[in-house]
Amino acid sequence: MSDLCGSSGNFGRIAIDVGNAGTFAGFTSASYAFTMLDGGTNIGFTQPHVNNPGMDGEAFEKSELTRLGIGGVTGDVNLFVTPDNLDMFLPLALGEAWATSESWPTVAPPPKFDILIHRDALLYPYFNCQINRLVITGQPEQALRMTLSIVGTAKDPVLRSPGLWPAGLDNNASTPYVFQDTKLRISSPAQLVPFTLTRYLNKGFTITFDNKLVPSIFDDDTPCKFTRSGKATCELQIIPPHTADTVSEIMLGAVPPASLAAQIDLTSVTPNMSAQFLFPALQLPEEHPALRPGEMPMPLTGQARTITGGAHGGAGFIAVNDNVG
Repeated sequence: MSDLCGSSGNFGRIAIDVGNAGTFAGFTSASYAFTMLDGGTNIGFTQPHVNNPGMDGEAFEKSELTRLGIGGVTGDVNLFVTPDNLDMFLPLALGEAWATSESWPTVAPPPKFDILIHRDALLYPYFNCQINRLVITGQPEQALRMTLSIVGTAKDPVLRSPGLWPAGLDNNASTPYVFQDTKLRISSPAQLVPFTLTRYLNKGFTITFDNKLVPSIFDDDTPCKFTRSGKATCELQIIPPHTADTVSEIMLGAVPPASLAAQIDLTSVTPNMSAQFLFPALQLPEEHPALRPGEMPMPLTGQARTITGGAHGGAGFIAVNDNVG
């Protein structure tokens, strides 16, 4: 606990509120608190000083010439991939509210929410936050992890005592998925829709979804909002074994404009809970594996594209979570 010698990150907490009230009073027992993974979070408000140097014959710049620059909220937070965390954060990243347990990217920027961080000695509220980038990773013998890259426009000017953390707002205790809960499935070559998916062994995966949000700045010292600098992108990296079949069916399985369909299935130890990450049109550039002693994996990184006539307007990335609601 905080004392004269400082604070401890071991006592930190984090919560979000999707009501986006923009006030500390908006955080209640109905907000969502969750466990942070190693690395915690570096989310915070920064506002650089801008010095305006002039020629005055002096060795140092004058303090009187310094003004505040543009401030804003930025940073990452690491958390477990759990049924409840997927339920909460996937629509906040992709933009589409759950529809029959499915969410997908929208044309409009993702929805806003507020963040409350307990830094041992004080509570730090941040407002008008959005998920700019979502990264989900899986590695053998480890829990699946999710990293959210956050942007936002405002902080609360008042930092409050930790005793004002909302009563009844406890960390969510949903059981995390581990890598052994996942299965990689990819369409066989030359298949027509609907695809017949074949399971392949996999040593790891990384999904990187990027909203490409940039600040929209006018005559104020914080951004007016965040808007897209271009189209959102979604990248999938997989690591199947190097075999004659995986080379012909995955690495060389589709030459553009053709594509493969891929999905990663998650099956929770909690009964009747599962999730899927779907890539209806995945295009994987040819990448030959390095030749070294021992096992030879075949890392491949593909781009998720839209596909004419596909589900949800041909969405390139569809998340399915049966824990919705």
